Amino acid sequence: SSDLLGCAKTLYERRDMYVWNDYEVLAKKITGLTPTGGLIYADDHIYFLLHRKPPAGLEFVYSHKLTLPAAQMADLHIVPQSELDRQLSNGMYSTVYICEDDETYNKLGLPKLYPHKEDTEDCALFWK
Repeated sequence: SSDLLGCAKTLYERRDMYVWNDYEVLAKKITGLTPTGGLIYADDHIYFLLHRKPPAGLEFVYSHKLTLPAAQMADLHIVPQSELDRQLSNGMYSTVYICEDDETYNKLGLPKLYPHKEDTEDCALFWK
């Protein structure tokens, strides 16, 4: 229940940050920056706008915050945060749209993996 409250709090705090048109512009930019067949790490609404199926585990942006038994997580296509962090640190994605702080970006090694970065509100767009 604390995860649900955290999700609701985050949505409430970000209520004024973006409007749908902002996300449409961002989705178009991501399309232009991502090579054909390249993987994108982003929030679920970006995949919706791109008409792309998200990579396994990214279907719902907050699912990785759940703590469930491994078998149940696998059945529900939930990828734990530690695995997402590993994927990001290994440069698995061609384009990354992520809403964290600079400390997290540095911990994941994103500035070293991605030569390009653009800040957008409290998020960042990284691409190769």
